[in-house]
Amino acid sequence: MKSKGLRILVAEISMLFLLPILIELLIFNYHGLFESRNTVSLEQIEKNVFAWEGKNQYFSAIEIVFESDDDAEYTVEVNGGTIKLNDITNCKLGYSATKIKEKCNNIKVIFPKTWNGRIKKIYVDNKIYFSWTRVLALWLLGFVLSVIIDRKLVNILGLQGVFIIVAITTGLILIGNIGVRTLSWDSQIHFRHAWNLSFINEVENSTTVEAVENLTCPYGEGNNTLEERKNYEEWMNINYIDKTDIANQDTFSYKRTAYLPLICGLVFARKMNLSFVNSYYFGELFNLLFYSIIFAFGIAWCKRLKYILFVIGLLPISIFIASSYSYDSFITAMITVGVAIILDGVISRSIIDFKLLIVSIGMIAVGSLTKAIYIPLLLIILFIPKEKINRYGVMIKILAFIMVLVIMSTFVMPTAGTTLSGGTIVGDARGGDTSVSEQLIYVLTNPVSYMLLFIKSVATTLHDYFINKNVFFAYYSFKNGTSALLLPSVIYFIVLCFVGLTQGAVVDKKTNLIKYKIVDLFIILIVILLIWTSLYLSFTPVGANVIDGVQSRYYIPLFLPVFFMMWNNKFKINEKKYFFIVLIAMSIVWFMTIISMKF
Repeated sequence: MKSKGLRILVAEISMLFLLPILIELLIFNYHGLFESRNTVSLEQIEKNVFAWEGKNQYFSAIEIVFESDDDAEYTVEVNGGTIKLNDITNCKLGYSATKIKEKCNNIKVIFPKTWNGRIKKIYVDNKIYFSWTRVLALWLLGFVLSVIIDRKLVNILGLQGVFIIVAITTGLILIGNIGVRTLSWDSQIHFRHAWNLSFINEVENSTTVEAVENLTCPYGEGNNTLEERKNYEEWMNINYIDKTDIANQDTFSYKRTAYLPLICGLVFARKMNLSFVNSYYFGELFNLLFYSIIFAFGIAWCKRLKYILFVIGLLPISIFIASSYSYDSFITAMITVGVAIILDGVISRSIIDFKLLIVSIGMIAVGSLTKAIYIPLLLIILFIPKEKINRYGVMIKILAFIMVLVIMSTFVMPTAGTTLSGGTIVGDARGGDTSVSEQLIYVLTNPVSYMLLFIKSVATTLHDYFINKNVFFAYYSFKNGTSALLLPSVIYFIVLCFVGLTQGAVVDKKTNLIKYKIVDLFIILIVILLIWTSLYLSFTPVGANVIDGVQSRYYIPLFLPVFFMMWNNKFKINEKKYFFIVLIAMSIVWFMTIISMKF
């Protein structure tokens, strides 16, 4: 029986790998496999007009190689204009492509009469375009269905195994779809720091590196095909070959700790002599792996908060950030899991493992080194009753309190000291009428006005950071626009509330947590005040009646403390059913998001 079950499991896994590849080839590339694969050139019939005539021939795309100093919009008319496709050239690459995917009798390409570009080649063809990101999406669908249907997979993998597979797969889909583009918040800045820190004394500089850092990559408005993506990546690799060494302007410090996964990925890729494009991907991959492993560790160790960790960890915006050049995923993972281990101990029956408690303190502290505004969350350790900590309990709490004061001082003391001494601290390095010192003086001299502004800002914008079509993927554009993300964001918020309210259902225990919840609320309010105040000081013009720069990602480390306040044991749900409810709901959120992506 055991050998039979093993054979069935091996067969399931084999099908999970083979079926998506077959679907990609036989369905999405059917015409590339079975239709004629000729390449046909278009002839010029008048100025800036090119045409081809034939009979019922399938073409996947039209490709144009040209020289020009300006971009130009052009129109592709198929079958006498019954199908019209509009696109735009990319003069920096000298290449453009437009999907056709039709059987054609005639094709006409029309450029503006005033365009002075020179066409080198213009042709239509039928190719196989194998999309690994689409294969991964199909594989993920098969995996989720297998987990739902076959309980053995859950028993083998555990909730943490399911999480790490789903998180890494969705992250790889995002990495593959986005490519070498800085679409996350300030990702060009984070790339520059990670790239510089991956060297010691001198940094390899090139046209490609400068293009990424300065947002001048030649990824044109009309780049919407796999052909253009390939051409763009070739440009990135070619322009990276001629490198010059320049002095490193970045030095590693405790505030740069959150860049470590990105740095490790870049260093590894360089040791492997990979191209720039692959090196760029490895930075994002290591960031994603670190995020996924830390959350999987938390899910494995927490007996009572594992489902809320599962849902928070699979928040689309978090996976998106973890798959980009950003240090926020490091901060989110370390702080959320550190807090989860402490809170899990608070509501447990047994004595908390001393070593695990030290690990959780270290995670919150390290996660807060880059953004000290989150360090008050470490005060949650004061929740732990003395009977649940061994004889070192008092010492641990004192140590945690000292760490809060020390790390907070790295945020408060330099600003306060410089301001009081008459010095100046510049605000947003990207420019603008900002000054940390002058803004701090304004806040201190107008405390009532600032508090009213703070309360108004939080109250009027809070809903936008949880249910909003624009909070998931920053500057990534979807084929149906950001409106496609409104429903997934609403569903996710419902799932998050559901798990927050019912997480206690899987624990047969009655615990009075009222006093802890009051302190928890106080800590949450302190962190929210620090978030908004730090952005008012750094990113908002002096004395402004608005607070600029606050984004939804800043609230993510607060999700667990917020939903801890919902903890109760009034709901009774079978844990096996609970797992499937959470998995199915999160799968709906992610597949609705993936379907909206551009493949």
